[in-house]
Amino acid sequence: AGRKAALRGMEILRSEELKVKVVHVTDGKDPDEFIRKEGQQAFRELLKKALPYGDYKLTNIMRGFNINNSEEKIECLKRIAVALRSMSPVEQEVYIERIAKKFNVSEEALRKEISSRPNREEISGPGDMRGSRQEKEKSESLTLVEKDYLKLITRNEGFIDRLEGHSNLLETELAKIIYNALKDDYNSNGSLDVKRVYDILEEIPGRELEKIVTTIPSFGDEEDIFTECIHKSKIRELEKEREGLKNRLELADETISQDVQAEIMKRISEINKSIELLRTRR
Repeated sequence: AGRKAALRGMEILRSEELKVKVVHVTDGKDPDEFIRKEGQQAFRELLKKALPYGDYKLTNIMRGFNINNSEEKIECLKRIAVALRSMSPVEQEVYIERIAKKFNVSEEALRKEISSRPNREEISGPGDMRGSRQEKEKSESLTLVEKDYLKLITRNEGFIDRLEGHSNLLETELAKIIYNALKDDYNSNGSLDVKRVYDILEEIPGRELEKIVTTIPSFGDEEDIFTECIHKSKIRELEKEREGLKNRLELADETISQDVQAEIMKRISEINKSIELLRTRR
């Protein structure tokens, strides 16, 4: 079963006071298919790696976040705190120590977060549903640049690390979630398997990734497409800056000197030239 289905099943079994562990069968195979192909001994070895309920649930939460990003790290810790509230005091004690070390936060801070009253955002969905994060995903649409870049990654995993220095290729939260899932799968397994990523992602980003893979037509030279993505992204940034400067001029009053207005107009002119140059390179 997929991760979401596994979590639902675990919650049901735990409510009956059963001890639950989860085995993730590699390559998306069913257990019977795995045994036929790899043999019973290989399956026994797989069973030894089964994750307890807490490990599986918390790992599943963390997979959706980039903990090197401060905002995502905080959001991830809040989601973990929500999950820990449903565990026994002994379970909490074990995981608090482990999570505090992993995230480099104090155990006291984590305990306070666990004991704080959950807000409406936290209880808006079952398990590790991400409340306002999901609402934001629903209201967002991927930009054309984001779609093209993510499509590149699904065709050539070598483009995953090319985001460094070009972070403006991804603007929306939805695109960042999909990218992080693709990157995590690649880093964890040494190669990218889009089917594995489908299994990890929640409904909305999973559906968007499927659209990218199945409905966006294949394109030409990959390096050319990547360069075009960079140019389009830069143009978009410049257009936003130009719009902001124009708004500033329209709202200008006596408090803005003529010299400042002249500087703004000069910058707008520079932006127009830069945009034109970038368009001629495409």
